[in-house]
Amino acid sequence: MTVFLLSIFLLLGLSASAQNDTLPAPELTPKNFSYAYGYSFAEDIAENERFSKAECESKYLLKGLKDAMYRLDTAKLTQVTNYLIARIDADTPTTDAAVAQNTAYNLGYNALGNIMNLLQLSKADFHYGFLKKGFSDFQKQKTARFDKDQRTALLSNFFKEKQAIVQERYEREQKMLAEKNLKEAEALLADNAKKDNIQTTASGLQYQIIKEGTGTQPALNDRVKVHYTGTFIDDKTFDSSIERGEPA
Repeated sequence: MTVFLLSIFLLLGLSASAQNDTLPAPELTPKNFSYAYGYSFAEDIAENERFSKAECESKYLLKGLKDAMYRLDTAKLTQVTNYLIARIDADTPTTDAAVAQNTAYNLGYNALGNIMNLLQLSKADFHYGFLKKGFSDFQKQKTARFDKDQRTALLSNFFKEKQAIVQERYEREQKMLAEKNLKEAEALLADNAKKDNIQTTASGLQYQIIKEGTGTQPALNDRVKVHYTGTFIDDKTFDSSIERGEPA
């Protein structure tokens, strides 16, 4: 029910569509992309039947888009998204003009804000004048600067490029984090091995017998009941049967 709002109406739709390499895609620039985005956003809004005409008033849709572009705030984006979820769940357009205007504003803010937040974009990736022009051309039924295939190619190429950048950044950060964690783990084990009564196996496993048990020792294939506490390197507990009050 909230796909239109939360899954970024253009991003998912275009990434899932097949791309023909022979499409005459215009040069990928902020101006060209913004025009294609503005036109496609207006087209999508016009085809969406969940919102009334008053809730899709151009003035407030554009203000929402502009504010997201220049003053994106993640806390505000969350509030806007929750507002729109509640509006969709209610499934009834408002009859109050001020509320309708607020809905239109939130639709614009949410659409562009979600893309910027997910793909870590900045206002430099857009050109508001061309976004507004694309939006206006659709609403005034003017001939679009780019045909549908060109718009689709522009948007798809933009999203693919930005997604690749985000993925590369994520992988680089994960690699750095893994290297940091490995160094810390190796230092911890080296320091721990110096403590009294710490035993280290051939595989590198370290253990300490706090209190010697009595009775029959379990064999390899026996089932045993144990209490345990799992902690990170910084001693923060991530799992504990003791805290749950039930052994595993």
